[in-house]
Amino acid sequence: MRVYIPKEVFMQYKTYTFRAYPNKTQEQLMYLTFTMCRKIYNSMLKAILKNYSSYIYEVEKCISNEKSFDSKKFSNSHKIPKVSTLKKQNENYKKVDSLALCAEYSNLVRGMELFYRGHSKLPKFKGRKDKNSYTTSQVNNNIRINKNKIRLPKLGFIKVRGMREIPCNFKIKRAIIFEDKKGKFYISIIFEYEESCNKRTIINSKVIGLDFKINNIFVSSDNFIPEFSTRFFYLLQDISKLQIKINKKNRFSKNYWKSINKLRNLHRKIVNIRSDTLNKLSSFLYKNYDLVIIEDISIQEIVFKLGNGKNTYNTGFMLFVKKLLYKFNEYLIKVNKWFPSSKKCSKCGKRKKKLKISQRIYRCKYCGLVIDRDLNAAINIKNEGIRILK
Repeated sequence: MRVYIPKEVFMQYKTYTFRAYPNKTQEQLMYLTFTMCRKIYNSMLKAILKNYSSYIYEVEKCISNEKSFDSKKFSNSHKIPKVSTLKKQNENYKKVDSLALCAEYSNLVRGMELFYRGHSKLPKFKGRKDKNSYTTSQVNNNIRINKNKIRLPKLGFIKVRGMREIPCNFKIKRAIIFEDKKGKFYISIIFEYEESCNKRTIINSKVIGLDFKINNIFVSSDNFIPEFSTRFFYLLQDISKLQIKINKKNRFSKNYWKSINKLRNLHRKIVNIRSDTLNKLSSFLYKNYDLVIIEDISIQEIVFKLGNGKNTYNTGFMLFVKKLLYKFNEYLIKVNKWFPSSKKCSKCGKRKKKLKISQRIYRCKYCGLVIDRDLNAAINIKNEGIRILK
């Protein structure tokens, strides 16, 4: 079986994240932008929600009185306040990057559009305890990279760590500046570049099927089961021990904040180990296989039905799927979640009516196949993906 995909040129995006080391004045300006972006977002959202409630009230009033509702007149009288009008209310808006304020406005408009289409809920107000971040766009070369420094609007050149060689065809699209819970600053720069997709042959031997497995990320059709390092599981045990100690201490005391900082460090280490293993796995699959076939599952449904929420979420399977989508693009096929991958025999194709979760070994009555349940499911996913391709 050979599948040919024609040559196409399409835009791709890549993000590089750098650790930033701002000076005191730059740090103060960063905190000011965080607060002003949050303030402008909340003030605009307040006006939108007020207009939304009055809109519903006027529509109901027109229906009860049997009158036609004039939408044009309402939209003229209940407009969203512009960024320029809000800037006049506070002088601190002038000190802050104007593109960051415009980004907040566009994010809110996008959120309301998704709400009206029925794709998401109403946008919520941003709180002080939320993640500190803001986005600025590239206009007239205002974002530049010079050796180990990044120039940002209003902030100037900031020292960064983790600089790498950036290809010539990469164009800076936007930058996201954020702060983590430990008070460390990071700059994520989004690059845009053109990529041509050449004709590619997909041979049966270079196709792999993956089935989700609790604790071990996945099981492949080649009987490859990846595992996290022992340090990862030791750190998970340390978190539960530390949380017990924190509960016993007096709230907001010195020792309390020391232990909370330790807990944050542990969480950061776990996140780094998980992302590192998932990156290595996805790159290994990309180098060795042409096509990857997975099951379109929902982790929330698995947790709701089977339990074991901690073990299922710790694997980070959905993050792994995102990495595969990024690397494989159209060479990743998703099989329908209602496909009976576990109940079907991978050898003869016969299907069992009932199969308990406790039965970890699959035994076929018809052909006498004895195989691991997850491996059988992975082979079935691979076969189904090939059938969809044909």
